[in-house]
Order: sequence, then structure tokens, then C-alpha cells
Amino acid sequence: MFDYARKRKWIDRNPVKELDSIPDNPPDQTFRTTDEVMELLQSGDLSPDERKNVVKHRIYTLDEVEEILDLIWSRAETVFVCRKGDMAMLMELCARTGMRRGEVVKLQRLNVQLNVEKGEGDVTARSKKQSRSVAETSRYIPLPPNTVNRLAVWLKGCKNQLLFGKDGES
Repeated sequence: MFDYARKRKWIDRNPVKELDSIPDNPPDQTFRTTDEVMELLQSGDLSPDERKNVVKHRIYTLDEVEEILDLIWSRAETVFVCRKGDMAMLMELCARTGMRRGEVVKLQRLNVQLNVEKGEGDVTARSKKQSRSVAETSRYIPLPPNTVNRLAVWLKGCKNQLLFGKDGES
């Protein structure tokens, strides 16, 4: 198509000709569990670059996610963003809902619905993507019961409409 346009002098050059070709042997991007990563690293058959790539594409099991979140919450007293537990709550919402960091930091009180007695809740996440024709989209995300309880307690200390940051910032 670009060659066709160039021959007709609609464009000066074919921009595709300047792109790097796809390598014949792209790096391995297989996602692996911690056990699989450890097995590969202990084999000793990997170059330093391959070792780095294997670790980079590690996925966490649900048990590992639980351990990480428990560790973050246990240190919430000392790890401050704006107030106690901000970082822990941000990480909890990302890990348990699949929300993107940008969606979490844009959350407002009006985006959160909780029914603590039933252990039910949801958030409405807003996001903008440059590739979308719509300026902003939103999606409904249910919350697991343990996140509902933690969020309810954490919200008691939140005085702003914007959950992570000061009102007027986003």
C-alpha cells in the first residue's frame, strides 16, 4: 500500500521499510509460576539475559497474592502515602479486582457501593485510553467479601471524595 502511494508520489517514502523486522527467535515470554521459575533458574542452563526474562514473566498463584497482601497490610502502619493503609488498599484493589493503577487512583466515594452486612460491594472504574474514540469509559467491578470489609474500615479514615489523593487532583 505504501509502495503504491510512493509510486504515485502521494508520499515521499515508505515508512514501513524503516521498521525493524520481527526477530527469528524472539525472547521467551511464557508466563510461569514461582515453582517453574525456580526450577529453570536452578537448572543453570540460562544466560543472564534469559534468567532476567524468566523472572520478568512470573505469575503469582492465589496463595502468593494472599501472602503479599498480608505482608503489605502488616506493614501498613509504617508505609504511608497520604494516610495509614493507602498503599495497602491500593494494592488490594489492584490485586483482587484486576483494576489498573490509573483506575484505582481515580476512584471517588460515589464509585464505591458497599453492603458490609452481606459482604457485597462493587466499584465503578473510569478510564481513558488514547486508542478509544470515547473520551472515557466505565466498568462495573464486583468486590470479594474480604476486600469489602477492608475497604469499609479504610474508608472511615478517608475524608476526601477522591479516595487516593486530595480532592481536585486526579
